[in-house]
Amino acid sequence: MDPELEVELAAGDRAWAELVAVLDAADPSRPLHDPDSPHWTSRDVYTHFVHMHQASTQAIRAEMQGQSVDWEPEDTAQRITKMERRNDARVDGDRRHSLEQQASALAHESRDVYRDLMCNLITDQWRAFGRKHSDDLLGGHYRGHLRYIQGAER
Repeated sequence: MDPELEVELAAGDRAWAELVAVLDAADPSRPLHDPDSPHWTSRDVYTHFVHMHQASTQAIRAEMQGQSVDWEPEDTAQRITKMERRNDARVDGDRRHSLEQQASALAHESRDVYRDLMCNLITDQWRAFGRKHSDDLLGGHYRGHLRYIQGAER
């Protein structure tokens, strides 16, 4: 593994652990983000990261096969999340808690797949295309959501 990636992965792991602690402690029926951000629950945030992790994993695999990737994972994830939020309005409390647990498990699983793939990139691959698909894994996106949540707590 590229030594630079190893250091950055450790920072991303810490940011993920911090975000997970906040999400797991949250009431699954209440929005977490500040008023100027989407009114997402912890399940919405977890689901968002499932989509982001999967999109990044797919992009890296495509790049490994020599395909150029030009995608906007954020747009895709937001469309899916909006659709899920409309469906959530019809879900009762017990079912919502079950969905929260499923979303958390899927987010952890998708992150593990994404992380393993990144760890197996050779230095040339990391420098050629790994970095451009690494924001979630290296913590930037996780820290962004932590800032939204901390803004709402004020």
